[in-house]
Amino acid sequence: MKLTSSLESPSSGWFKANCDGAVNPLNENTAVGEVIRNEYGSWCFGFSKNIGRCSVLSAELWATYVTLESVLNHGIRNVELESDNLEVVNILNRSSNTMASSLLVHDTLQLISRPWNVKIRHIPRYKNGIGDRLAKISRDLPSAYMSFDNPPLEVPEELYHDSSGLEGSYAS
Repeated sequence: MKLTSSLESPSSGWFKANCDGAVNPLNENTAVGEVIRNEYGSWCFGFSKNIGRCSVLSAELWATYVTLESVLNHGIRNVELESDNLEVVNILNRSSNTMASSLLVHDTLQLISRPWNVKIRHIPRYKNGIGDRLAKISRDLPSAYMSFDNPPLEVPEELYHDSSGLEGSYAS
């Protein structure tokens, strides 16, 4: 399935990874989600994974770690990772010392330093609707992990918002 996006397409030979973490404010159940698209905007794969309970910042860091691990395991060596959490982007681009002693930050930076090409960029939340929706799919399911070779039924509204560049209203 071809997904158009208002986001800048990656360069030839590069993949785009959009990831997000979602925390349910009522019970702190947390999940992460990702979508990987090729240089033409076509869906390659995605997932949603319940990771238990943690803070919003930790959820966003887990989303980047799990996404990078997934991309690397799929043999992709050139990836542009996009997150709607500026603090996480700054941490991983080493322009912030927040959580510098965190094992999760250390492990994520170790993944990034492997022999491959990773660019980490911040995007506005309204341009990360697919990652947000994928994270929310498994947030309240016990120990859920779902992988998607094609966009799941829960995503079409976010496809419209991501491709139009319009701000969507995403329920928490």
